Amino acid sequence: MSAGKKPMRVMLDTNVVVSAALFRNAPLQQFLDALGQDSVVLADYVLDELREVFDRKFPDRRDDLERFLGEVGYELSEMPVVDADAPWLRDPDDVPVLQSAIASGVDILVTGDKDFAGVVLERPLVLTPAQYVLLRGQQP
Repeated sequence: MSAGKKPMRVMLDTNVVVSAALFRNAPLQQFLDALGQDSVVLADYVLDELREVFDRKFPDRRDDLERFLGEVGYELSEMPVVDADAPWLRDPDDVPVLQSAIASGVDILVTGDKDFAGVVLERPLVLTPAQYVLLRGQQP
């Protein structure tokens, strides 16, 4: 961990985990290196969605998903009852992810989904993987 950086709780969206499990390019490696200083939280909704996506789109790569999940380690967060007054997104499938991040009290939600781009919350911060790397003091 970098000096002066306190560990944070970071929730990962489905698209981030899919990329991290399937690809190992320099930007993703920087993201994973930065993630090593924090605690990963996955919503049970995201975990179910991940397994469904891999079974449907990448059945021959399911072991890569399970290996990634084992390597990163994570805290499981149960999806809360959706709050009608909470922020809403264009895609209703994204609402449970945002609701889970808010309810679990994570510091950061990392997503590559452009529908989250306009979401501004005090907590959690909603960041792309590249923004997360910059925030955590890694070189882009």
